[in-house]
Amino acid sequence: MEILVFILIIPAIMSMAALVTIYQHGLIAVALWSVLGALYVGVIFQLFRGFGHPHGATPSFDWLDMLRDSFLALVLIAITLMFYYAAVIFFESGSYLFALFFLVLTLMLPYVFVLTDGFSPSSFKDLVVSLDRKNPFKQTYEKNDKALKAAFNDGMNDEKSIRSFVKISTKIAKSSPYAKRFSFQFANYSTKILISRTKNRDYGVAKKIVNNYIDNIIPFSGFHIKAYDLASNALVLSMLSNDQKPGQKVIDELLGSHVEANTIKNEILLFNLACYYALKRQKNKMLDFIARSLSCGKKADQFLSDSDFEYYWEDKEFVTLLHSGK
Repeated sequence: MEILVFILIIPAIMSMAALVTIYQHGLIAVALWSVLGALYVGVIFQLFRGFGHPHGATPSFDWLDMLRDSFLALVLIAITLMFYYAAVIFFESGSYLFALFFLVLTLMLPYVFVLTDGFSPSSFKDLVVSLDRKNPFKQTYEKNDKALKAAFNDGMNDEKSIRSFVKISTKIAKSSPYAKRFSFQFANYSTKILISRTKNRDYGVAKKIVNNYIDNIIPFSGFHIKAYDLASNALVLSMLSNDQKPGQKVIDELLGSHVEANTIKNEILLFNLACYYALKRQKNKMLDFIARSLSCGKKADQFLSDSDFEYYWEDKEFVTLLHSGK
């Protein structure tokens, strides 16, 4: 490792020192190149970690270790640059002995730092753990996660608590720095409450869940594939409540460009879209989604036994598609 330091790190540090001489007071440029040099060192240490060890180099690239090494290298570069700059100042003033002293320090500091285990991960790891425990953002994430889960559980057990779930989920989506990390929970919890309310024929509350997810959550959390389940159950809600608004809202605002049959692989959603368009008497779209459903695993008998397709049971194209399986 000492040889590696000599070959790869010393030139990087001396290049930074040369920039001080070239730019002198161009501190921004020096700082930028120092950071780049530190990142270079961090990457080199990761690529050659375990070099010369009987077990060989570490097979995986650890980003946390890379950042740790880069940070320590940046400190090393900063101190070395100060020594080198002092050497330049003393040389220009004629104090050659002091200039030589600081120049020796400039050359020796990297060796001393490495040989005294300056890159030991233990102390830095302890620091990271300490900061992580005090990290306000981590506490925010855990607090939001706990609040969202509690609101969901209350909403599943008590109909009156669903309003609280809507309020809390909306607040977290709009204000939490971790809104995108909650995208799965938002879709999953909303879907489960939607299913529960639909089964209990509480269509009004079920529609509020759909509207809340589309209007107040997904614009901030982003699209998660779990939203396909919510879309599928919203279509069921639309058909059972004989209200086209939830289904159309899902198609227009939630699925959007995802609504084309060849872009969806969720067979339940494809089947429900076929049902939806069958009831709306939009034959071409119905056939597209039936074809895709069949290719994703749905059986032809399911379309012949579901009353949503009764209008087309004698239709030639419908029957031919089911028999061909295409």
